[in-house]
Amino acid sequence: MIRVAFLFLLIALAISFSPEMAFSTSTQVLIYAHRGAPSIAPENTLISFKTAVEKCGAKWVEFDVHLTKDGIPVIIHDDTLERTTNVKEIYPDRAPWRVCDFSFVEIQGLDAGKWFVEKDPFGTIKSGEVSPKDVQNYSEGKIRIPALRGLLVLLKNLKCKANIEIKNFPIYYTDIEQKIVNDLKALGMENDVVISSFDHDSLARVKAIAPEMKLAALVDQPMVPTASYFKDCLGVSAWNPGKDVLGVDSQGYSKNKTLRMDLIKKASEAGLETNVWTVDDPQLMKALVSAGVSGIFTNFPQRFRGMNK
Repeated sequence: MIRVAFLFLLIALAISFSPEMAFSTSTQVLIYAHRGAPSIAPENTLISFKTAVEKCGAKWVEFDVHLTKDGIPVIIHDDTLERTTNVKEIYPDRAPWRVCDFSFVEIQGLDAGKWFVEKDPFGTIKSGEVSPKDVQNYSEGKIRIPALRGLLVLLKNLKCKANIEIKNFPIYYTDIEQKIVNDLKALGMENDVVISSFDHDSLARVKAIAPEMKLAALVDQPMVPTASYFKDCLGVSAWNPGKDVLGVDSQGYSKNKTLRMDLIKKASEAGLETNVWTVDDPQLMKALVSAGVSGIFTNFPQRFRGMNK
């Protein structure tokens, strides 16, 4: 009888510490699947976003947009191609392999999956979290960098919303905002996205051409989230600070686990949502939820399935 009771206790403890169950909370926090599900699938690819929605329960995803040489919006984080494709192998003489120096057809000929298997960036292949079948799929050379239009069609079919980050620095694209808005309007998805950027001028341009769009200002340096700048000047409804902006890795956090509550409070007083990037640690996520943030970007949406809304 004692052994049975002990067994049930172990099962209960295992469940209580499950990453998914730990965040089944009444607190309403939006979880953004950062670049899809990049810890278990090649980032910013259709399979990554499909995995985030179907396997991780994501309701929102986040992705980055650049323009090709012929002006096609494509989904990739870096302004160069070599980290997440085999461009160095296919075009060895075209360094530095910037996205803007390749046509869409050329980019579509690149493999965007094999690098994930070779580098195992999050150690999830080694740990067994990525199945052998998925590893084989990623290795076959069939995964491509998607066009924005193709990804939007997929997300619409999956009934998933998106945070679209405009990448307009250091490469400057003169008409990237209009092209993104055009694709959104063509699919009737204006109300299904938030557009964000570190380039706040880019946000102002979106506001000018599509005032109905919801915007968020990305921030990687300490600053006070005032209504006069974010609301009145930029016209955004959210500021998206990096976790370090809120004090993570500071002396205060390392010693006492204290966050910049003053900034979260000021943002709330200014009528701004606070969405923090990029958080993979469950304990830090729990602390941010307790601190009252509105949303969190993560590379591990599978860990926080219970928080998706």
